[in-house]
Amino acid sequence: PADQWLRGHLLAPLKERLLGAAFRRHELLEESAVEALVTEHEEGLANHGHLLWGLLSLAAWAESVSSPRALAATLAPPRAAPMDAPATPAFNFA
Repeated sequence: PADQWLRGHLLAPLKERLLGAAFRRHELLEESAVEALVTEHEEGLANHGHLLWGLLSLAAWAESVSSPRALAATLAPPRAAPMDAPATPAFNFA
């Protein structure tokens, strides 16, 4: 039913979240592509309900991060330990 909700009572919150300045400042997605998905879904040209629901989740998560720099840090791959660092076991079976 997400596709129907996102054409109905959740359309305004969807647009506010995905097309608003708060989400755009994170620069995670191409703005014109998101606008096209929303418009196609709203006009019934395509059913992007599942994709838009996922993007809504991404937007909610991104808004929970305090700054674009903090967001970038959470998305960065973990740094590998130096080659000469001693290995630490994942579990201690002693």
